[in-house]
Amino acid sequence: MVWLFSGRMKMQEKTNALQEEIERYRRIIKAGFDYKLTKLIDNGMPEHAAVLYEQFFVNAEDIVRIFCKNLSKQVFEFPFVVDAARRAIKKGVTIDILLQDENPERSCFSLLLQDYGIKPLHITEEELRITPANFSVMDRRAFRYEKDREHFTAKACAYDPEIASRFADRFDSIKAVTRGC
Repeated sequence: MVWLFSGRMKMQEKTNALQEEIERYRRIIKAGFDYKLTKLIDNGMPEHAAVLYEQFFVNAEDIVRIFCKNLSKQVFEFPFVVDAARRAIKKGVTIDILLQDENPERSCFSLLLQDYGIKPLHITEEELRITPANFSVMDRRAFRYEKDREHFTAKACAYDPEIASRFADRFDSIKAVTRGC
């Protein structure tokens, strides 16, 4: 019985530490958006990516573009991401997704997209070969860039319209030659 209680305590400590890390990172990201900071921010943990996507959805006025492998549950299953995406869709923000895999991972986020008729597109093998990185863009202002799609080694920026526009243009050119999932 003592072992069971001890195990629960350790799980609770891990949960609390994760919540504290999410809140710490959220403060950093929110400051980036609030003050239009152009500094690159490490975005290498799935929890950090989730916070960034949450803030993309919260701050977007027009469109969030996501180019990724499969909408990993490690990132998109957090309730705060799903809630922020739902609010963004309701305020008229477009969510545009290009996937490298045939279909997204099944999650609350993918079900939300389905409920709103948002269909991720599957990119061509040629586009996959010539586009080695994952990236996302919010309103041609903010971006996330994951140079190595096999590892979470991403950088993000809350405000760099020049670079964000280049990513948006690249996304749009890939989208022009893709097919639906």
